[in-house]
Amino acid sequence: MVFQRYALYPSMTVADIIGFALRMQKRPKAERQAKVREVAELLQIEHLLDRKPGALSGGQRQRVAMGRALVVGDTCLPLPATAGAVAQGRKVQIGLRPEWFTPAMAEGNLTLAVDVLEPTGPDIYAALRFGQTPLMARLPAGTALMPGSLQAFDIDLGKAVLFDAETDLAIYG
Repeated sequence: MVFQRYALYPSMTVADIIGFALRMQKRPKAERQAKVREVAELLQIEHLLDRKPGALSGGQRQRVAMGRALVVGDTCLPLPATAGAVAQGRKVQIGLRPEWFTPAMAEGNLTLAVDVLEPTGPDIYAALRFGQTPLMARLPAGTALMPGSLQAFDIDLGKAVLFDAETDLAIYG
């Protein structure tokens, strides 16, 4: 997915924005700082950690938004090719399989609008939306969702595949 509107908090620094989800998970400060630095180095924005979004270019804001997504989870994604692609101003798309979506008990790494639910026996297929971007998720039967609601999801970003938005070719490190 390529986001045209980035959920960046104008009063927070880049480091605070990237580490926000970790802070909400009550992770230790040292762990948060290490993960934020790791992601910032990956995205080549470590020199921007003390700045606020208003002082960033569009490409820098995009990398900060990507950093928010990458820092969540037990490991950071090893995406050196993607960091280079974003640094060069290339648009990337993230490929996510429907079975990688899990409704979050608290704040997940992505909040989506639930449009349609289609029970198919052992699974429920959910038509979801992030802004105007449609997504599809495969969830276990009995998952409690309501069409028309907003739902936080955890997504296994460690399995995500990144694609060049212009060529649709996978980007590998």
